[in-house]
Amino acid sequence: MSIELQESIVREIVENIKENWDRLTVNIEIDDIDGELVSSDESDTWQGETSEEFDLTFEASEYFENLRDSMAQFDKESRNWTICDLEILSDGNYKFNFSYDKPPRLSELG
Repeated sequence: MSIELQESIVREIVENIKENWDRLTVNIEIDDIDGELVSSDESDTWQGETSEEFDLTFEASEYFENLRDSMAQFDKESRNWTICDLEILSDGNYKFNFSYDKPPRLSELG
């Protein structure tokens, strides 16, 4: 299930970027703050050394939340990741990295 969700995330992001790019990067933090699921992302397109911010679509954000829930089901301690870094290359390769650390941007809210 998580591979399909990862592919859905990548597809949703790539299909909604209109400018030329070599690489896309997304850093998304998702955490439960006072009983409410809160997220924050920093997303950039890269053309060589030049970057430009872009906004995740609502659908991409929902896919990230679903991926988080799905992965927690397979975690021995039922933990949810709090930080996901995604890099997508224009050749179609992509890489997800997950962390269970305290999310820095969201920590400022709690």
